[in-house]
Amino acid sequence: MSTKLNILTTCLRYPPAPGGAEVLIEQLSQGLCSRGHNLKVYTSDLFRHNLPAEWLEKSQTSRDPSYLKRLSAFYFGAFPYPFFRGLIRKALKEKNIDLVHSHNFYYYSADSGRMISRLKRLPFVFSPYFYIESREAKKWQAYRKTFGRFTMAADCVIALSPFEKNLITKYYKPKRIEIIPPGINKGIREKVDFNIYEKYGCQDKNIILSVGRICYGKGIDITIKALSRISKKHPDTVLAITGTDFGDKAEFVKLAKKLGVAEKILWLGEIKEPILSSAYQYASIFCLPTNYEAFGIVFAEAMANSLPIVATNFSAVPGVVPKDKAGFLVPRQNVKAIAGALERLIENPDLAAAMGEFGRKEALKYDWDKMTEKVEEIYYELV
Repeated sequence: MSTKLNILTTCLRYPPAPGGAEVLIEQLSQGLCSRGHNLKVYTSDLFRHNLPAEWLEKSQTSRDPSYLKRLSAFYFGAFPYPFFRGLIRKALKEKNIDLVHSHNFYYYSADSGRMISRLKRLPFVFSPYFYIESREAKKWQAYRKTFGRFTMAADCVIALSPFEKNLITKYYKPKRIEIIPPGINKGIREKVDFNIYEKYGCQDKNIILSVGRICYGKGIDITIKALSRISKKHPDTVLAITGTDFGDKAEFVKLAKKLGVAEKILWLGEIKEPILSSAYQYASIFCLPTNYEAFGIVFAEAMANSLPIVATNFSAVPGVVPKDKAGFLVPRQNVKAIAGALERLIENPDLAAAMGEFGRKEALKYDWDKMTEKVEEIYYELV
């Protein structure tokens, strides 16, 4: 269809705030704009929403696209539910809106978006990135039965994976639910001619790479402990870690010193393409024993760069990483199993190469343009 839509989007955060959901929202927004649609994206000015929160600096938002409206976020006490100043009032003033698409279950961006759609009598699409892990307290149980039920009564709920769909339908009965996986930035697949690890004198080492938020939820502590188990037998193995510090890096540095592997860890900081592409392409293994993923874009990125995967056999990960084909998936919090999987790949380069090649082919299906097209189809069906 050639009709151009006016779409109102609400989301918790937007790049340069880090995270897989944030990347997805940015890619979807850019894709819809490139197709000629008119967007208004309301988001917060938060860099990190976990308390203690961290706000974006003005210099970080100077290149925001014209469709993006950042509103001041504030909290009531220690409750981790940031409000956006003036969101509902401003959104209700928007004219000629055809549809509301909100993101982020458990947050004001979702609940306010649903309220706006009801008040304006507009179709409502919801991308929840739904999870229960770490949200089992009574206050969150109450949320799921009240605001959560209100927001999940969307005209269409979009899940990232079969796992997320199954989890949603365990708690709710959406009118309609569709599975639309995210994509991979094209630049991640493009070959680069420089090796980031030369900077650290590690270009000839076995490089285990971890990409993601630096926090306990991503299993960084498990990976460090696994490294300590294999370092004597494989002294040429190092661990490279890149991502945003979500408050736990200092503890991981202490842990590495305690285990005697501090000098075998490369803290790469926050890196972007093409440096991130180099980190993937010149690594040997990708390891991220995460506690939970609604999808896990970084696994698809690693596979796209022919890296064998070591991860947990939990949440959405098995749906992205075919077990024993693209890598090894083991139980959560199992240091011994992670170490064993890493050793097996280090000691069997042919197996590692075969898994990497399988993963590369598997990752071809993850494409931002395909994702945008499928979301656009849903919009047209609802308007």
